[in-house]
Amino acid sequence: MYSLSKEKVIFSVDGCHDVADTYRFTKYIAGVRALGDLKGNVRQCIGQWDGKLELSWIMDRDDFDKHVRNTHFVEDQEFFLHVPGNPADNCWLSDKQGGVTELGVLEEVSTDYLDNYAGWTYMMDTNKYYTCD
Repeated sequence: MYSLSKEKVIFSVDGCHDVADTYRFTKYIAGVRALGDLKGNVRQCIGQWDGKLELSWIMDRDDFDKHVRNTHFVEDQEFFLHVPGNPADNCWLSDKQGGVTELGVLEEVSTDYLDNYAGWTYMMDTNKYYTCD
């Protein structure tokens, strides 16, 4: 996927289907980067969650915790997907109250089998699909 030497978080933002809301989040992240406060990369992706497609992002957990987790951009998000730095470890979902749901190991999947998974992430820059089911 990417260099997973650091834990990543995959998340969507409230209003991700609205161009204006997506613009505001992207502008916010660009501002954080311009100030030199963003340590890692932020990549756009598409995820399927609860039967719905949504525009999503992946970033280092440290950056997510510092700049996104407690913002109005994710106020209504149910869960955040954590991808461990060690690819042999399981992924997990966290909620805003500190609850954790363990999932499986992140693995690349073929488009032929996407219907078999409750959730997946499509990385546009690599043209690959991943799941933790």
